Amino acid sequence: MLAALGRVTWKAIVLEDSVGWLCSSIQPVDPRTDYRVITTKIDEALGALKGWPDSSARNKARAWLQRARQVLDARNVLLHARPVVWVGPMPAGVSVRQMLGEMPRKGRYNERPMTVAALSEVGDLLAEAAIW
Repeated sequence: MLAALGRVTWKAIVLEDSVGWLCSSIQPVDPRTDYRVITTKIDEALGALKGWPDSSARNKARAWLQRARQVLDARNVLLHARPVVWVGPMPAGVSVRQMLGEMPRKGRYNERPMTVAALSEVGDLLAEAAIW
């Protein structure tokens, strides 16, 4: 389980580095002094792209940053989830007693099974989003 969580974390680091590089290419900043969180960098880069002339490269960058933002939000929800252990009778449709209680900033509370497969879903999203 910890190895699966480590793989998710590593894939998130790789994606965040790629996103940070693109954001600083769109809106140049000194990476040694830029301490903004990645979602702020994405939002500001998307805002800067609005002023760029319409082109396929601009549209591709915008779409990629928007997708990366969604996936990084999913990463945040997973990594900040609370462990939940069912005690007593299992609810209908639940086959795993250990869950992760996820509360996204936008959306509804969700319980993800604490399994390698469930963690790998988010890892796969992160890996796919890292592809430009």
